[in-house]
Amino acid sequence: MRKLLILLLLFLPALAAAEVHIGQEPPEDWAGRETLRVTILQTGRSDAILVECGGESMLIDGGDASWSQALQHDLEKRGLTDFRYFLNTHPHNDHIEGLTWLMQQGYLPGRFMSPFAADWKGDSYHTAAVKAAWDRGIPFRLIRSGDVFPLGGASIHIWRSTEYPGVNDRCAIQLITFGESRILLCADLTGNAQKALLKALPEGSLTAEIIKAPHHGENAMVQEFLTAADPALILCTSEDGDAPDLARQTRSHSLPLLYSGEGEIVLETDGADWYVVQREKTGRDR
Repeated sequence: MRKLLILLLLFLPALAAAEVHIGQEPPEDWAGRETLRVTILQTGRSDAILVECGGESMLIDGGDASWSQALQHDLEKRGLTDFRYFLNTHPHNDHIEGLTWLMQQGYLPGRFMSPFAADWKGDSYHTAAVKAAWDRGIPFRLIRSGDVFPLGGASIHIWRSTEYPGVNDRCAIQLITFGESRILLCADLTGNAQKALLKALPEGSLTAEIIKAPHHGENAMVQEFLTAADPALILCTSEDGDAPDLARQTRSHSLPLLYSGEGEIVLETDGADWYVVQREKTGRDR
């Protein structure tokens, strides 16, 4: 497996870090450039992440049921009905219920993807999502650590540990690359799984300019994991004040920390520079 991962790492771009600009206007010719846009949607203390590149879209997780209509509204206002992928990182309600809702409402992605097999019976939320996909003829794809798949000009790299038994331990995280730009989305990755990935993956596999912190910032990141990633910005899928240990850790490293619970966060890159803005906070009824 380690030899396979080393070969896969050859397909990653050189680790020349992109610049991260927070709250700044992009260059005047930005609209004419090919870009990757990642939007951390505002769904309270839950995950729903929209990724767009080259005219293609994917949704990573969908938040919990209480945000489902707000999530659908956010997609409708963007005119988004066509998705190449729905990807569920793990079948906990605050990550999967919105995906199930959207499929039940007639959203038909090209694939519904999960790191848990279609016939896995460990969680009723997973069973409901798979049923919603199959009822509507949406193909199911099991994703494994080391998988790489395209979205426009971007590449989505999947990393996952199976060393520990918990669902959060075994969630799928994504390293998204576009040119020299890299963003690492850590789902609900536990401290044990962070340590396991550090041991299993070749050096550089986790490096990224931007990290979505694991598990809504419930705990500080494993220090060695944070050091290996070497980010310039941390994102947290909760509200300000909900992640005190993570906040202390980021302050100690002089790292900016943005909370999607305070308004959706839009990150866009041309492969050389990131431009990051946070929108005004809205409620569930939007």
